Amino acid sequence: MAIARAVAMIRSHSSVEEVRHVAEGIFTITVRVPLPSRLRREGTPSGVRALEDVQIEFRPDFPLTAPRVTLRPDFNPNLPHINPFRKGDRIPPCLLDGDLDAFHSQMGILSVINQLVAWLEKAGVGALIDPAQGWEPSRRDALTMLYDVDLDAVRRAPPPVGKYQYWDVLFKRDIQVSLVAQFDAPFTEGLRTRYEALTQHANRSIGVLAMCDDTISSTYHPETVSTLGELTERAKLLGCDESLQEGLRRLRRGETPKRLKGRPIVVVLVCRRPYPLIGTTSSLEMLGYVLAPGWIDGDPACEAIPAGHRQAMSIRLLREVSGYTGPSESARWGLLGAGSLGSKIGMHMARCGLGPSEIHDNGVMEPHNFARHALCPSTPFAGKANGLSLETRLMGQVEVRSEVGNLLSMLAGVDGRAFDEGLAFVVNTTGSIAVREALAAALPSVRVPRVVEASLLARGELSLMTTEGEERNPSTMDLSCLSYRIMAERETVAAKVFSDADRALRIGQGCSSRTMVMSDATIASHAGPMTTHLSKRLSKMAREGEIVIWERGSGGLSLSADVVSVGQFLVINAENDSTTVRVSPAVVDQVRATIRGSRVEQGGILLGRFSDAANTFHVVDCLPAPPDSASGPNYFVLGTEGVRASVEAYEKRLQGALYCVGTWHSHPGSAKSSGVDRRTSEKMRDFDPLRPMAMLIVSETSDWSALRVDSWTAPES
Repeated sequence: MAIARAVAMIRSHSSVEEVRHVAEGIFTITVRVPLPSRLRREGTPSGVRALEDVQIEFRPDFPLTAPRVTLRPDFNPNLPHINPFRKGDRIPPCLLDGDLDAFHSQMGILSVINQLVAWLEKAGVGALIDPAQGWEPSRRDALTMLYDVDLDAVRRAPPPVGKYQYWDVLFKRDIQVSLVAQFDAPFTEGLRTRYEALTQHANRSIGVLAMCDDTISSTYHPETVSTLGELTERAKLLGCDESLQEGLRRLRRGETPKRLKGRPIVVVLVCRRPYPLIGTTSSLEMLGYVLAPGWIDGDPACEAIPAGHRQAMSIRLLREVSGYTGPSESARWGLLGAGSLGSKIGMHMARCGLGPSEIHDNGVMEPHNFARHALCPSTPFAGKANGLSLETRLMGQVEVRSEVGNLLSMLAGVDGRAFDEGLAFVVNTTGSIAVREALAAALPSVRVPRVVEASLLARGELSLMTTEGEERNPSTMDLSCLSYRIMAERETVAAKVFSDADRALRIGQGCSSRTMVMSDATIASHAGPMTTHLSKRLSKMAREGEIVIWERGSGGLSLSADVVSVGQFLVINAENDSTTVRVSPAVVDQVRATIRGSRVEQGGILLGRFSDAANTFHVVDCLPAPPDSASGPNYFVLGTEGVRASVEAYEKRLQGALYCVGTWHSHPGSAKSSGVDRRTSEKMRDFDPLRPMAMLIVSETSDWSALRVDSWTAPES
């Protein structure tokens, strides 16, 4: 029924003169080719007739597949856009730059006939190819015999004109592919050095790249080669005969025949076209063939099977397929943590041709990890860093360093290790607060570059990515603290993050714990946007810091992103010890706004976190002075009314992620601390007997100073 309906539709086409039934499922149609009147009278240079008989063959799986369309056996085969065929067969035109089956399923049989009529018209007037567009390579995409070689590498450094080049070749077989010849690398030294590899590996052989002489091949030739003799004739047409014969002759001499006996080899003819191939800047075209083992005896009847080229795995290929448009020499970066989230980000980036240059993780692949890790369970209990670096190298990125030592020891500078010089940034996916603080406190000798931190929160309902600013200001700790404040200000986000149900999760403990229930799909849904954002940063790092929060929508089918740009934190060194106080731009602005135009001293309460590792206060929020505070032109006394209640309420709302870290007040003149300030600081010790506090002083001219206040002292030994 489907065939009968298709035939009826073909009969209705305005360019179809006649439809004749030939055999079951096979019909011949007469197509009226829309040629100019002169060519209809005098004939076309290409031999296309005004009325062309075309065979339409409906296969048993029609209409799931398109019918096979072929032209008469004596049709001119030396035209572009003709698929491979054997001598004497009907000529198969290439009607579409794409999948004809998919085209037929979407557009229908009449659209296939439209393509046929358009093809015949262009063939008749000599317009099947446009030199401005480029040379159409020989159609070999339907072949099941394949070879892969880095075409860009060959074009950059081809064999000398009229010469040959040997390559190491690895043969692979698969159910869907007859044979794949993987070209590993060219070699120039003697063949004897390859004998051992050939002896040890039955699937290894040699490839011969035969470069053409000065011949420019401007004529299309149909792919009809099936024997070594026909391959030799084809090589003569393309100017590759001498290089091919010399390359084969050398392989037939000395010890080589013994080593290669019974093995196929791959021959690639490298010919020169009159203008660059479509989509390239090179006029070199490669035509590959697999020669059966009989080649070694020089038998002209030895089978030569055309092979389709596939670009070898390379960084450039992955970038082109992924649509990466950044600089060709992209920045290098490192990955800290190769767990579920880190492995996905690392693999996503590697598949874009932007993989990490070094990977740090001392963990191994335990069985539960495979529920959501990017690596497959082929090697349980193998190292995560080593496994991920191997996969990255397999995708064409040769230089990948894997570090399996303790990351905290490295960051503390106790084992002499350091990050490679020249890294643009490292991505911390460990979910470890200790690693975050160690990154902020690391010695210069460790060479910590800018830090990007990525983590999942609230069982995958949210994800967070922070990026340090230029000169690591704001720092990863600054941004982590500030992100708590930002999330607390967003009602839906705060309800998910600062809940009792996921208390450990709210501070970014990550996905390393086996007790955390989260699907692979959930992690992947966050890793994708993170990778997209990261790849953009690899092209151009902003000067400012950045916080990105992704929130899953209702039903879990969408993500929304909130991007916050963060300027540099104010850095103040304490007067009385080595403590550092870092104040967010928002708090600096809030303090300045409070004292601007005031005739009396002002003050308030500071909130943030203190890092023991870095001996640093990170101030990201402040509360106003309580109502019983007293102030005058030369004094400020912070009141106590409601202070403890308001601070405890703040800390409870954020589940302790941020807490009181001290106070601030203004001076009319210098910001330097006074005796009164030092005596007042002593009273701050009673607020939290175990937690250090900071007292900040700011002048009218925006000078700042700081005092550290400790109520706890180490017991005498």
